[in-house]
Order: sequence, then structure tokens, then C-alpha cells
Amino acid sequence: MKAKTKKSFYSCIDSLFMGINAEQHDVINTMANRENGKVIFYGAEDYFVAANQPFILTKLMRTKNIDGVIFFTLNQFCYGESFNLELLINILKLKISIHFARETLSIQNLNDLKNKHIDLLAYYQATFKNTKK
Repeated sequence: MKAKTKKSFYSCIDSLFMGINAEQHDVINTMANRENGKVIFYGAEDYFVAANQPFILTKLMRTKNIDGVIFFTLNQFCYGESFNLELLINILKLKISIHFARETLSIQNLNDLKNKHIDLLAYYQATFKNTKK
């Protein structure tokens, strides 16, 4: 029987998380293992642009042979004035999966996002909307 090929993931830690980076890497690596893969690239947005995440899409476009990206938390898409749904869509258009390690949540493709986007927006509204004034 042929062994399954391990998936390759890009890891993106949360620069606004109030903890040590090693903790984030551990949780992300656990998610990669759960998805039958390993992290082969690491990155993070600078804390001063975390609300917009302007660099991750370009980094993912330049990184060849990855099956997905694992973010430490869904919160990384909630730091702006609205939920960063556009970035999720653009990443999925690259034909790679998106995972959120802390929440153990995966989005495999655009159809999967269509099924989950209401829950994602509800999370943003419940967790972040009332704190932004």
C-alpha cells in the first residue's frame, strides 16, 4: 500500500498575540499534523499592518508547492474595521486550503467558504464589533 504524501503548509503567526511565538508554532504544528502535513515555510505580518494583512497574499503567491496556509487564529482576520473576507477569497483562489490552528477550523475551497462564511462573520461580530469604537 502506497503511503500518503505529506502536505506542505505555510505558517502565519499572529503578531498581535500576547504570548510567546513558540506557543503559536506548537499549536500550528499540531494543526499541520492533524492535516497530514508539516510546516515548511514561516511568516508573520508586522504588527503595525496586522489589521490589513497586506503582505501574506503576495508571500503565498511566491511560495511554490504548498497545499495550504495555517494561521494561528481566526482573529487575524478580525483586526480591521471589518472581517477580512476578501483576503480569504483571494487565498482560496490560489487553490490552497486555509486553516486556523487555535480554532481547529479548516476551509478547503471557495465552496467550503460559502458554507462557513456566515459563521465567520458571526464570530467577528460577537468577538470584535463591540470593542471597536
